[in-house]
Amino acid sequence: MARRRFQRGSVFLRGKREPVWVGRWREDVITVDGQTKRVLRKEFLGTKKDFPTKKLALREMESRIAPINNTSYRAMRTATFAEFCQLWQKNALSQHKQSTQASINSQIKCHLVPYFGKYQMRDITPQLLQMFICNCQREAKTVKNLVLSLRMIWKSAKAWGYVNHKPFEDLTLPKRPRTAPFFFTLDEACESSRKPMSLSEPSTG
Repeated sequence: MARRRFQRGSVFLRGKREPVWVGRWREDVITVDGQTKRVLRKEFLGTKKDFPTKKLALREMESRIAPINNTSYRAMRTATFAEFCQLWQKNALSQHKQSTQASINSQIKCHLVPYFGKYQMRDITPQLLQMFICNCQREAKTVKNLVLSLRMIWKSAKAWGYVNHKPFEDLTLPKRPRTAPFFFTLDEACESSRKPMSLSEPSTG
């Protein structure tokens, strides 16, 4: 399929109370089964306050689609997170040791796919990841392990041509609560000192 070398896209206002500019353009993608398709993309550009005129909104639109208009651009592969995980589990995770496979498979099934599964890989942003971290009702160590697994998945996604952005920069991870050090109270210390010496303890007299 021959792709268009240059396009300007289009912008339009959506909403009445708080109108926002939405950009629209076409982009070639490669599906999971290897087919090349031309799809219609839509993306929020900003509010009417951000860009008071259509000319300013078009200027923002041009900057967004500049990589697509570049002559070196190549169609990106596309898949939902759930689709990519299936591919990754089969071709990458299967090469790890069994204990690692069991742990990450559980994370994918119980936490990652339920939250990210419906999203296209290209639509997983730093904000979405931060929301996942905030909504994950698990201990800090568990959350960090989930993020580490996501990084592994993302590394393959980038190498295989599904994404080219970095959503992990400047993430705020939860900190493990500090355990207060244990101290004897004054009464406990005095009580301990009054206890008779064990027969097994050597005499100091």
